[in-house]
Amino acid sequence: SLSSSSPMSLMGPQLSSIAKTAATASTTLTSTTSSSSSVVIPQELLQSELDFTTSKIKDNFSNFSAFHYRSQLLDHVWNETTVTSNDNESNNKRTEKILQEEFQIIEDAICTEPDDQTSWWYHAILLDKLVEQGSNQTTAVGDSSASSSLLTVLGPRLEEQAALFRELLEDSPGGGKWVRLGLLRVLQVLGGESSSTTTSEEQKSLLQQLMETDRDRSQRYHELLQQL
Repeated sequence: SLSSSSPMSLMGPQLSSIAKTAATASTTLTSTTSSSSSVVIPQELLQSELDFTTSKIKDNFSNFSAFHYRSQLLDHVWNETTVTSNDNESNNKRTEKILQEEFQIIEDAICTEPDDQTSWWYHAILLDKLVEQGSNQTTAVGDSSASSSLLTVLGPRLEEQAALFRELLEDSPGGGKWVRLGLLRVLQVLGGESSSTTTSEEQKSLLQQLMETDRDRSQRYHELLQQL
C-alpha cells in the first residue's frame, strides 16, 4: 500500500489540487495534463513525492502502486526539463541523470526478484521514456542528432543492462520469461541506434525461446520475429 500517516505524503489528484493553489510559489514548473489544463507544481513538493515513492519501493519492490505513481510524477519531471531550458545539451544531461537514477532503482528491484512483473512494467516505461524524450528533443530543435545523442550517451548503460539480464538468464535457463522480454526490449532500443547483426540474431533467438516458453503469446512473438 502507498498509504502513509505523514501529512506530506500525497497521491495523484491530491497533488494536482494542492499544486493549483501553489501557483505563486517562487520555484515552480508548469506542465499540461491530459485535459490540456495548466497545472503548476512546486518543485519542492514534486521532490517530496518522488522521495516518498522511493522509500515505498525500497520497502517493497513489488509495490505496483508506488511504481505507477512514480511514473506519473516523472511526466512532470520530463516537462520541467523541456520547459525550463531550450538548451538541448543541458536537457540531455538532465534527462540522462534522471534515467540513470531510475535505471539503478529498477535494476536493484529486478535483481531482487527477476520474475516480478511490476519491475519489468516500470522498466518498459523507462525505455519508452528514453525513446520518447529523444524524439521530443529532435522535434523541438529540428535536428536528428538530438535523439541519437541521448540514446548514444545512455547506450553504455543499456549494454550493461543487457549483460546483467544475460547473467540472470544463465541462473534460470529454463524460465526467465520476463528477463527474456526485458532483454529483448533493451536490444530493440539498442538496435534502433545500430544495425548490428549480432543484436538482430540475439533478438531472433530470444523470440524463438519465448515462442516455446510462452505459448499463449507465440503468435505475437512470431509476428515480431518476421519483422526482423
